Amino acid sequence: MLQHDILNWYEASLPVQERKTRGHFSTPPQLVERILDACGYTTEKKLTHIRVLDPACGSGNFLAGVTSRLLASMQHSGLSHKTQIAAVQRNIWGFDPDPVACFLAEMQLRTILLEESNECATYECKECKHKQTASLHIHQADGLALRWEQDTNIDLFLANPPYLATKNNDLSGYQYTRQHGQADSYLLFLNLALQVVRPGGWIGLVIPDPVLARANATFERQRLLKETTIHALWHLSGVFPAYVGAAVIVAQKRPAPSVHQVAWLRGAWPRQVGNIPKNSLFSGEDNPSAAQKKHLISQSLLRSQSGAELRYLLSDVQDSLIGRLHAYYSRMDQSMQKRHF
Repeated sequence: MLQHDILNWYEASLPVQERKTRGHFSTPPQLVERILDACGYTTEKKLTHIRVLDPACGSGNFLAGVTSRLLASMQHSGLSHKTQIAAVQRNIWGFDPDPVACFLAEMQLRTILLEESNECATYECKECKHKQTASLHIHQADGLALRWEQDTNIDLFLANPPYLATKNNDLSGYQYTRQHGQADSYLLFLNLALQVVRPGGWIGLVIPDPVLARANATFERQRLLKETTIHALWHLSGVFPAYVGAAVIVAQKRPAPSVHQVAWLRGAWPRQVGNIPKNSLFSGEDNPSAAQKKHLISQSLLRSQSGAELRYLLSDVQDSLIGRLHAYYSRMDQSMQKRHF
């Protein structure tokens, strides 16, 4: 309880305008849980081999959720405290330029280690035989400024990066910006995810909803639709006290089959956990309601749009005559392509 009070105090102490300027909005823990579920990072699985990166970790909500699940998975397997600490050190990595946020993130992880294992994050030094505090990989650094060329082995990439628009911030110093004339920082993080995640790995991103249709994000949408299988896209309002909505993208780093359907949801984020309706995507239920199941759309249809816009995905047009005709002719096109080849 104390750690959450401190996190809430830190964010509440920042004026709203400063939080917008810095892009400092922590991901709600309930949303973290749903994203981890959608990425398949669950306690029933063996998680000790999954390397997780949050390059804009902030106060560490994503890393905290990962740590809790990793420890629970290992405890189910009866692994020792020493093995648990080693797995957290080896697999969980976070970066953020804010030193206070990094401190809070590390405090979250150490508190979880203490609560879950009933022991501190310590190990016995082989030389002096004394207890030493285990180091965690949470570093004060700009995740976009690091050299990632040789790092393509991330299993799970999680991020709620700051939304820093080019018109208000100088982003020209980043290498990717120089190469592609890129704009807006969240697009740089999307490209970073596509760069460092291994084939078959997972991406869970919370980014501003202009990514869905704005022209300057066309290149990123095209890459996303070409290189990954998008399993979920949630367009949410009210997640953050900011002037844009949130787009949650859950994708796997592998090309999508031609028949793949993207599951989508559009709605308002419940302000309190108690307001989450049963059988909704955010209730924790594994089986969505029938109303949710019908919100599916072909990824190939999205990719075929002129700017690879995702806005069509977020409307009800698929239930209209135009939507049905569009889907019909898309299937006809795919059938013709198969015959041709």
